[in-house]
Amino acid sequence: MTTVKARKVGNSVAVTIPKSLNIEEGTEFSVYKGIDDAIVLAPKIDHLKKTVTNVWQSFLWSIHHFSKFFNHHRGYV
Repeated sequence: MTTVKARKVGNSVAVTIPKSLNIEEGTEFSVYKGIDDAIVLAPKIDHLKKTVTNVWQSFLWSIHHFSKFFNHHRGYV
């Protein structure tokens, strides 16, 4: 995990995103304040639909295969 420090830029506070995260210059994000004051950056809504779809597909695939694995090792299959 990389630690970054907030700094003042004009009338705003900015946090620099490390180069290692490979974010393209000009990428737009929606910013949310989450639980325990966590700051969450999400790709702009145009990209979010595709991202959410991919995440759900991966999640459902994982659940399916975990269930098969779990049931096999429990002797249900």
